[in-house]
Amino acid sequence: MGIAVVLVLLPDPTNGCCVVVSVNEEGRSIRALCEVTAFDPDGRLIFAGLVPGPPPGGRRSPARGGMSGLLAPPGRHVYGRVEIPVDLTRDTYRSKCRVAKWHGAPPL
Repeated sequence: MGIAVVLVLLPDPTNGCCVVVSVNEEGRSIRALCEVTAFDPDGRLIFAGLVPGPPPGGRRSPARGGMSGLLAPPGRHVYGRVEIPVDLTRDTYRSKCRVAKWHGAPPL
């Protein structure tokens, strides 16, 4: 797996669930679309969507210059806060990322 996102619990989760940290094991920056799927302790789905979500007031669109997704530089980098209905003290999640735009390079 080349790209992933990790959700990190905030000290005060009233301003959103968590902080998104990108993890890129590739040797170059990659723009990726990352989906997070979260489950409560009973295994029920509580969230499934792109993280980070669409820009405020809009939606992701390849027609807008292909700038969808998050830019993941090599290594671990803080992307920012997200507001999703996940309680990291009790819920579980998994992330799956794929290349948002590529030109001749194989997708991950």
